[in-house]
Amino acid sequence: MLRTIIVVFDNWQLSNGVVSHAAALAEPLSSRVILTGVMSGAENGSGDEFIDPVLWSVTKSEFEITLNQYAQYLRNRNIETEIDIIKSSWVEGLVRYAVSTDCDLMVLPYDGDRPSQLIQSLLKHTHIPVLLARADDLEPAFKNILIPLDGSQRAESSINLAASIARATGARLHLTHVVQQPEMPRRTTVSAEDLEIAQQLVDRNAEEARRYLDQVATNLAFDVETHVVIDKKVASALHNLVDQEGIDLLVLSAHGYTGEPQWPFGMVAENLVRYSKVPTLIVQDLPALLSKSQSEPTRIPNGAH
Repeated sequence: MLRTIIVVFDNWQLSNGVVSHAAALAEPLSSRVILTGVMSGAENGSGDEFIDPVLWSVTKSEFEITLNQYAQYLRNRNIETEIDIIKSSWVEGLVRYAVSTDCDLMVLPYDGDRPSQLIQSLLKHTHIPVLLARADDLEPAFKNILIPLDGSQRAESSINLAASIARATGARLHLTHVVQQPEMPRRTTVSAEDLEIAQQLVDRNAEEARRYLDQVATNLAFDVETHVVIDKKVASALHNLVDQEGIDLLVLSAHGYTGEPQWPFGMVAENLVRYSKVPTLIVQDLPALLSKSQSEPTRIPNGAH
């Protein structure tokens, strides 16, 4: 269950949409929400950078006012809400803060452009799931949740969280496996025998995928839908399924069978993060890489509460 949800803002990026997504989860799950403001820069400047202390004070005050407005919106929905402002120039500092608050989910605004360095770093340095919320989606309602599975234990790491959300919100859970059609020779003529072998492989993989998804569905012990899709490209098949089934939340592991640990997520996950039209919740399946040499986040005195 999601006992504590952190909504992450910085003082230059504020979003009504990200608060709405947190509310859509916190309300049915009875979660506590912490609106966490990350102040970039330093009050007296850092290194060669100089920040006017008057401008800093004004920016901080405006930031607090906005966060308090968001907090009141959540409290009006009977959601336990706190506000905290931290000063940290390191992703690791934000991760340590999340750990110190027993955070179960971090919610960040995402405009659908290339995954930012912050998002990539978070996924590399924390085991805490990250929900990328679309800033323009002000009234999210989670009715259909999609979990892509490739049969690996890594991909299955997203199941428990997605199932908890589905039970609490009444959403329908969709389990899917994409059977990828084998690539055929491009510079030579494809024979009838080649096509027959390829089709036999697809049929065998599809049958195995159906048995696998049925087993996962049985273990979940509540009604779910399963989808076995045959396509040349996994990512495009998943995008099409999102449209066809009216999916409004995508929950996926950062890596599958082919994911490499030196990257924050695999190629399929990166494509879904970048181009998905719906909120995407990423569960990190690899151990967090947290450097102990980085500084702790600093809570700004007299912050908003």
